[in-house]
Amino acid sequence: MIFALASTPKHWQNAYILAQANKLAAHGQWEKAYQSYGTVVEEFFDDTEIQLNYGEAAIASGHQAEATMILKRVNGRKLSFDEVTKANYITYALDSAVHQQTSAKPTKANGRPRTVKQNPP
Repeated sequence: MIFALASTPKHWQNAYILAQANKLAAHGQWEKAYQSYGTVVEEFFDDTEIQLNYGEAAIASGHQAEATMILKRVNGRKLSFDEVTKANYITYALDSAVHQQTSAKPTKANGRPRTVKQNPP
């Protein structure tokens, strides 16, 4: 019975989509990978690796809210070394994005935002 459930057409379709998403991510096509993962990520709610792959694609393609959601989703789960590494990457990227947003300050001369560069810690 379990084999029959794992061999459904939907299972094969999801496996194909995940393979495509992984390939897109490996080639740095983050927006396309994000979109592909997004179509199946809810089907694999308990799969931490897939969740973190989606989070990585999300942050790499500028979808900070989705990346934050994924970190909240996997919070408290037991993670492998590779999963911890990926979660740390997502966290660092989110922190960097927030820092960049808060560093932009308007100038009095023209009212446009300017970026204040600071040395990394």
